[in-house]
Amino acid sequence: MAADMRYLFLNHACLGLVVFALFISSCADKDPVGVPLSEFRLLAPQNESIGVAESPHFRWNPAAPEAVAYTLNVWKDEAMTELEVSIFDLTDTAYIADFQLAHGGTYYWSVVATNAIGETISATQAFKFTISFATPSPSPDIAVYFVHPNGIDQPWAGSQSLPFKTVAYASRMVPAGEGDVIKLSAGIFVEQEPILLGLKTNLEGEGAQQTILRSSGVRLLPETNPNSSNYKLQFDGSLIQLVSERLIPGQGAVPPANGSQKLSGFTIDGMDKALKAGIWVENRDQVEIADLIIKDCDYRGVVVSTGNASGTKSYFLKGIKVHDCVFENSGKDLENETLGNLCLSSLDGAEIYNISINDQEGYGIKFIIRGYFTNCKFYNIETQLNENDEKWGEKISMELWNLGPGNEIFNVNANTWLSMVNDADVYASPGAKPNLHMYDVWVLDEDGVSDDRGVELAVPHAELHNIFIEDKGIGIAIWDMGRENLTIRNSIIKNTSPKDNWAQGPAIYIDNSRSWDFEDIFIYNNVFDVNKYGIIVKGEVLNVELKNNVFIDSEKAALLNQSQHAVVWHNNFNAHHSDASWKLEGLADQQANRSGDPLLSKQGEWWSTYYLPLAGSPLIDGGIEVGLPYIGSAPDIGYAEAE
Repeated sequence: MAADMRYLFLNHACLGLVVFALFISSCADKDPVGVPLSEFRLLAPQNESIGVAESPHFRWNPAAPEAVAYTLNVWKDEAMTELEVSIFDLTDTAYIADFQLAHGGTYYWSVVATNAIGETISATQAFKFTISFATPSPSPDIAVYFVHPNGIDQPWAGSQSLPFKTVAYASRMVPAGEGDVIKLSAGIFVEQEPILLGLKTNLEGEGAQQTILRSSGVRLLPETNPNSSNYKLQFDGSLIQLVSERLIPGQGAVPPANGSQKLSGFTIDGMDKALKAGIWVENRDQVEIADLIIKDCDYRGVVVSTGNASGTKSYFLKGIKVHDCVFENSGKDLENETLGNLCLSSLDGAEIYNISINDQEGYGIKFIIRGYFTNCKFYNIETQLNENDEKWGEKISMELWNLGPGNEIFNVNANTWLSMVNDADVYASPGAKPNLHMYDVWVLDEDGVSDDRGVELAVPHAELHNIFIEDKGIGIAIWDMGRENLTIRNSIIKNTSPKDNWAQGPAIYIDNSRSWDFEDIFIYNNVFDVNKYGIIVKGEVLNVELKNNVFIDSEKAALLNQSQHAVVWHNNFNAHHSDASWKLEGLADQQANRSGDPLLSKQGEWWSTYYLPLAGSPLIDGGIEVGLPYIGSAPDIGYAEAE
């Protein structure tokens, strides 16, 4: 009765005072006329909801008993000027749509309440929601989809004249497998949803300085617990996700999917570590990442991995390239672990080059999930990390685990140490190529007070040369995991003053304290300048050879703590020590060793010409054949051959 009389009142006001009086009489014992409507709120779909059904279920709070009807409005745009649908005369506070909205469409909705005398009030806030994304339709005639900060996230957008607004939305509207490009304009994109890139979908900005993706965090999957110990190994929470299936229940690991895609030309800004990670590639190969700046992410900057801890060696990702990228402040210090800015695992033939990393909390380049690398090249890398760390002494510039045949690391400039470690018996058998070839590496401490090593070598079948280490507590530390077939040659390890630390400050420290089979370590043609000990051998090691090395101002040449196997000590030179004796402590087979003034150049950089012998130097032709090329009648002693 009240609803019928209200209808009459609103639509037949011309009936005059008689009808009005009847209406008042009929409602006198019901809702009071003219009582103001109370504020009310929308309930569902919640604000910023995504994945909403195309026929949504709308719900809202009542506007107190005074409301007699509601109008539901759905708009296409945030300014609420393009009305998609309007439903009048709803008497309930819920409505299941009998219409369908576009897949992937973004909409804004609100409700207007009306009381018995026609007064209205809107919900306190309009809500935004996005309809679930259907699989994008094939687009053979479209090669490029455009995104601009002033665009619109609607299914009909994506052209150059009407671009999408957010990269996340565009990533869900572009069909996978076609080789399409999502082209980002210059400008700042604010991203709140993960960017999910399908296979063969490329993401291209206008350049790292021009195109900025900012995110204070993205929506997580409902099953993800950010407080779990496993969260650090999950892709969820990263901004750009290139994730392919890696496990079949009951069957284990599956081969990686062929990405055939490139990400280039933009910055990811994690908004002061509000974003978990910048880019996460999981079980997808043939991926190139180039010309990027990744900064201020919480856990990691970029991850490339199979993502499979149980089957790390089952498959390797191939065709991975990460180059011309800058990482800033995108590692994380956990309770018992420090995460890296660039985290990698299970790579075969990867190229990682032209990388700059600056961070005071995290590591530089680091393995994830036990690592595993074969035939990979890491080069032209610069790191600037924290030299004062409570847990680890200092942060690590490069930490790679389980290196197999064919890996190269070269042209590296770092202020903190490099750590190369294999698990026991992993890649222990000799291969066609060394597990690691490291050369042209500079590890230069800045404050001069480090107790850490310059290079940690725990990889069997490795060769290091042209390694330049300054003011580290230990120059090169060899642990028992890397216990066989190691060559360190043509390198310089120097200090401004001797280091007196837990390891007694050696240039080279060899530790077999677990009494493993440990053999064939060759140390040739190096310069050890101002070390407390030139070399320390701890435990039994079979066949250690030191030949053609120069020791300058070492307090003691060696401490050889073994009882059965003599160290071969041939054709070495002891320079500038007040006591000309070698001061070798332990078993050594000594032949043709000399002392005196080496007559060095002392001109130019110490890693180039400073240690070159002058004409008439006793170092010239003073060495012994070790299988390296030389000029003259015999090899020179020291870092380089005199011309």
